[in-house]
Parts: sequence; structure tokens; C-alpha cells
Amino acid sequence: MIKIQSAPREALLSDVWKVYVKQEGEKEQEVSVYTALTADGTGNSHGFPEEFCREFDGLTYGTTVKKTYFASFDADGEVSVRVVHCGEAGNFHIRPESCKKWFEERGNTATFSMNPGEKLVVEAGGDIFGSLKLFGNFVSLPESRKENRIEFKPGYYTADNCEYIRRNEHGIPVMDNIPDDTTVYLRDGAVVCAAIVLAGKHNIRICGRGVLSLLERCYGADSGFTAQPLYGGFRYWAMSNIYIKSGCRNIEIEGILLNCEFRGIVLRNSEDITISNVKLFAGSVNADGVNMMNVRRVKIQDCHIQSADDCIAIYTACDSIPTFADEEWREPLPVSSDIEVCGGLMSTCARPFMVGGHATGNTAPHDVVENVYIHNTEVLDIASNIYGIDREKAWYWSAVFRILSQTRQLVRNITFRSIRVNWTKGYGGKPFHIEVRGNKTASYTEKGGYRIENIRFEDIHFVHCPAGMMESAILSDAGMEALEENSGIEGVCFRDITFDERAMEDRREDLVREGRVRQVILS
Repeated sequence: MIKIQSAPREALLSDVWKVYVKQEGEKEQEVSVYTALTADGTGNSHGFPEEFCREFDGLTYGTTVKKTYFASFDADGEVSVRVVHCGEAGNFHIRPESCKKWFEERGNTATFSMNPGEKLVVEAGGDIFGSLKLFGNFVSLPESRKENRIEFKPGYYTADNCEYIRRNEHGIPVMDNIPDDTTVYLRDGAVVCAAIVLAGKHNIRICGRGVLSLLERCYGADSGFTAQPLYGGFRYWAMSNIYIKSGCRNIEIEGILLNCEFRGIVLRNSEDITISNVKLFAGSVNADGVNMMNVRRVKIQDCHIQSADDCIAIYTACDSIPTFADEEWREPLPVSSDIEVCGGLMSTCARPFMVGGHATGNTAPHDVVENVYIHNTEVLDIASNIYGIDREKAWYWSAVFRILSQTRQLVRNITFRSIRVNWTKGYGGKPFHIEVRGNKTASYTEKGGYRIENIRFEDIHFVHCPAGMMESAILSDAGMEALEENSGIEGVCFRDITFDERAMEDRREDLVREGRVRQVILS
């Protein structure tokens, strides 16, 4: 059995890809292909024209973006999939490569099998940006009726036609009145044009196969994103699609698709949160996938995250973006702890994993990021500045795995295990960057850091590596002695790390060590 619901007529659909699915003995069905936006790999320092800045009053510079595409279906078993690319014929590529997907190619058509639970990316002509993302879901059981239930049936929902959506003081459509003990259910074929904001809520489930979209607020939406170039900026008060804050507990997000104006999911001052099988597209400058600040007991599993900035970012403070403020919460937790990320696919135009960095400067006790476990995940693309970048800038900002301590922060007990990284052609960054920064080297408005300890990388494999890959870095600013006696880095272990099947030791890759760095183990 295959379950498919056509997109509402108001949704922006692809004119590039067509998707058809069938099971043995059944009639072929067409699947709606939605449009999203992705940063185009040219960097985030494009100057925006004056007319753009008048409408989008955020930064005056940022990314340029391209259209990308996604489609999903539910099935109870293996499905035959036929995809048609309406542009140049042939030269298909199906990823992740680790799945070793066999397919038949005829002209501008590719045919292959797909199982529920699989997430695939289909490229044509080597285009990693305008690719098709396919999500096969298991046929979902009917949602049990609850006393508190908000259900969106197939259709297109806005603040003009939906009682649950209002425009806030900045004109952003939001759903911020969801009561405790509620299921918000987006059926397949539902496109809900709003951000969901939960403040101090308990026992909320956001689920289904529908789309939570702020794409309609992005530059170029009124013309179907046909303008060139397309600018990936955001309004000053732009919001993440889902913001959970102010003491929320027991929140579950499952199955939905997020088509973002800015960031995807932001968690702050909350605990006991599960995010599973979510598919997320964020293309504007500074658009992270999932941000976590002052949280405990978070699990992110089997998600697809395509972001312009960090896919996963874990801090202990908010940066300067106004819509991340949580000033009404009077009990800020100076800790982000017990976080697990497993399974799924990551694509980024910056860094897949960012741990530490933004902090408050507390010293009694220090802000702490601890007990983070990221494993069994595949990175498909790191498209940051793939058309060239100044080496000094790449050294400071880049890395696949990035761990920072700034503003007196303690970062400890971080493990990355069983991760495959596809090195995007043209990416000039480095594999690992671990750094306690000083007052002069800290980024943004941060100050000098404090300490990083007990960091472990195991069973990490990079493929398609360039000959002149930038070296990794373990750095502790030489001026840290003036801050605290115990500052520095201690206990970093690399085990079973390969670059195109060459062991890390065989590459003779030098880890740069300055200041207080102790116990770096290569094995």
C-alpha cells in the first residue's frame, strides 16, 4: 500500500523534477515535488542591493540561494520509484553513496527501488544544489483522538484563513497559543504557513507528514523564485520555524517537513525533547538547522538537515538575534547537557557540527556544554565557499567537526562516533577544529574561553578528499594563562580516523598545538 496526498494548489512546486511511485500489481502514482531554498556555496559575504535591504531589514550581506526540491510518500513495503528530470538528460547520481543504490537510467529518467525509512538524494548533471530529496515513510497508524488536538487536513493554511494562526507584532505568522497536553497533527498535503512557538508548555506533540512553511516570506517568493540572483537574507525579526523555550518539557516533533525562512528548530531553557524523522531546509545566511541553548535531555534521530550554516549547534547562551531572546524566563540554565544526535543525513554550507562557542561569561560556576553523543550519521555535503575562499578566513571559520570554548565556557565529554563525511569538491576547510579562544581571537562579541576536556572521535571516515586538504587544529590561546590556572585543552582522542581509507597517522597530518594542550591521542 502506498499513501500519497497531492499538494495544495497554492504550494510552490517543482518545474524541474517529476516523481512517480508504484508497488507490484498497482497503478503508478505521481508524487508532488515541493520547492525549497538552499545556499549556493558561494559564501555568505554577498552585499545585498539597496532595494533588498529596504524590504529585508536584517543584515546587509549574506548568501545567495538556489532552488532545491523534496518529495515524500508513505508505503508499507518496497516501492519502485521513477524520477524524471526536465532539464538535461542523463548523468544521475543517487546518494548517500553508502547505500549503494542500483538504478536504471534512460535519457532523462532514472528508476530504482526504495523502502520505507529511506532518505535519498538524486542529482542530475552533477548539480548538488538543485537536487531532489526523496523521503520514504512507513505508513502511519491513525492518530489516536485526544481531548486536545489541532489537526490540519490537506490544504493551505495562513493567518487569513486559519483560527490557530495570528500575525505577531512584527507581522510574522505564528501559532503560539497551543495548550499543554496537545497533539498538533499536520496531515500529508497540509502546508501550514506559520512558526510554532512553545513557551513553558508541557506534553506537546507536533507530528504528521505535512509542511510547516515560512518559505512564502523569503525573497523572491512573489515571483516563484525566478529572479536572479536570489538573495538569502532575513528580516530582523525573522523566526525559526519551531521555537521551544521558557521551561518547556516533554516535547516531541516527528515526521514533519520544515521549509524555512531562517533557522529550523531552536531549543532554549527546556528539557526532555525528541526530534525524529524531521526533514528541514534552511537557506538564508546564518540559518542553522537545530540550535540548542540551555537544554537537557534532547534526542535528535533519523533527520534530514540541509542548512546554510551549522546543521547542529549547541551553546549555553543566545547570540544577538532578537527572536532567540527568552527574557521572560527567570531561571536560565547555564548548562546544555545530555544531548544525542543519531542517524540521518546532513548537508551544509558551513559546518555540520558546532559544539560550544556562545556563552554568558559565568565563572561560579562556568557555563557548561557536556555529555554530547553524535553517532551513526552521514554528512553529504560541506559546500562552504566551494568556489574559493581566502585561506586565513577558512582557517578561522571552517571545520567539519568544530568544538570551541569562548566566554569562560567549559566544554567536556563530547563523543563523535561512526560518521561518514563526503568531502565536497572545492571545500577548502579542515576536518577537525578544537579551540579555546582568547580575548583577541574570540568571534563575534565573545570573550576568551576556559576549558575543553574529554573529547573523543572514533570510527570517522572521510571520502573523496582533496590532495591539499587543510590541516586540522587543536589550539589553546597562548594568553589563556592570564585568565585561569586550569584553562586549556585536555584529553582529546582520535581512533580509527581515515581519509579515503588512509589512516590519520599515515597522512602525517599535523595537529597544531599552542598554549595549554595536553593528552592528544592518535590510535
